[in-house]
Amino acid sequence: MVGGLALDRKPYTTLSYSNGPGYDTNWSNGVRPDLTNVDTASDSFLQPASVPLSRETHGGDDVAIFALGPQAHLFQNVYEQHYIAHVIGYAACIGPGLHFCTVA
Repeated sequence: MVGGLALDRKPYTTLSYSNGPGYDTNWSNGVRPDLTNVDTASDSFLQPASVPLSRETHGGDDVAIFALGPQAHLFQNVYEQHYIAHVIGYAACIGPGLHFCTVA
């Protein structure tokens, strides 16, 4: 998904990868790829990467997470990665999730 235009007036994807096969040799010259006419929804599209590697080492893919015990209902599916940290805080009554907890 294209997120809009950056300061260089080129579109960017809302999900970014720092390494992997999507490295463009023009990046070494400080030139970011122009995605204006690129089909970012294509199965063959490679997310732009700033470090050249044959494989990407960490992604923004959905994660399967399951649990047993208290608050396990919150961990019974496939979720986007950002969900997991928030729900762990909520289930453990720590961080921003603390205000949802009742102190006995």
